[in-house]
Amino acid sequence: MLRAKTRFDDSFKRIRNQDSIYKHLVSTLHFPEKDISDMLRSEVVYAVSSFDRFIHDIVKQGMVDIFMGNRPITGSYSNFSISLNQLQSIRIAGSIPPPQSIFENIIIEKHKHLSFQEPNKVSEALSLIWNENYKWQKIAICM
Repeated sequence: MLRAKTRFDDSFKRIRNQDSIYKHLVSTLHFPEKDISDMLRSEVVYAVSSFDRFIHDIVKQGMVDIFMGNRPITGSYSNFSISLNQLQSIRIAGSIPPPQSIFENIIIEKHKHLSFQEPNKVSEALSLIWNENYKWQKIAICM
C-alpha cells in the first residue's frame, strides 16, 4: 500500500508544479488567464485520474494480500468472480510466475475498464478489501 501512496503523492507533486507554472505565467509573465485556463482544467483532470489510480492500486494490493492470507477476507472479496480458466492458471502456477502474480493480473484485467471516481464506486471497490459499513465517515475522521 505504501507504493500506491507514494505514487499518489508523486502525482500531486506534479500537479502542484503545474500550478506553480500557471501562477508564474499569470503573475510574472502576465499571460492572460483566459489563454491558459486549460492548464487549470488539466490539473483537475490529473487530480481525479490520480485518485482513480490510487484506488485501483490499493484495491489490487489489498486483494493480493487477502489472497496471500495477510489480510482478512471480506464479503465482496469472497464474491469476486474468476473464470475456471483463471483458476486453473493460478492452481498450476509454479514459482515463476507465482500464483499471486497471476491473481494480480486477473484483478488488473477485471478492473481496467472501471472508474473509481464516484463515491459509491469507490466504496464498492474498497469493500473488496475493507469490512467497514461507514467507509466515508471513517476516511473523513482520519483526514
